[in-house]
Amino acid sequence: PRTIATLRMAGIRVWVLTGDKVETAVEIAKSCQLIDEGMRLVWVVGASSAAGCVDALAEAADGASTKLKGRPMGQGMVLDGTSIGHILPDSDARRALYNAAVRSSSCVCCRLSPMQKRELVELVREQNQQAITLAIGDGANDVPMIQGA
Repeated sequence: PRTIATLRMAGIRVWVLTGDKVETAVEIAKSCQLIDEGMRLVWVVGASSAAGCVDALAEAADGASTKLKGRPMGQGMVLDGTSIGHILPDSDARRALYNAAVRSSSCVCCRLSPMQKRELVELVREQNQQAITLAIGDGANDVPMIQGA
């Protein structure tokens, strides 16, 4: 947990791309300090269209500067595979996801297929060609993501 907290304090954005259920992934993110108390969480879960995702992500980008007791609140995002499935094929939704992501210190993407994991890494590299990406996995389902990084 201290390593992840240190990475976030250094301004490094940490994403968890997993096949786990949303509830499981969020609890793990909390236990390792990827998501902390007081963090504003943006939920894009169970979306039924790319337009719905764009609306939620635009709200995330707009609210990223929210303050609590005069201090900036951190922001994190939680997305699921269904919503990512609407975002990835739509250029406006892809841009909205990237814009919200750069305003967030952490992102938890759940119920993803191996190819969705890879496409998310590629989306970051596509939107910012100067970005440095690193992917770490623990199984064969993570190979596409690692190759994409």
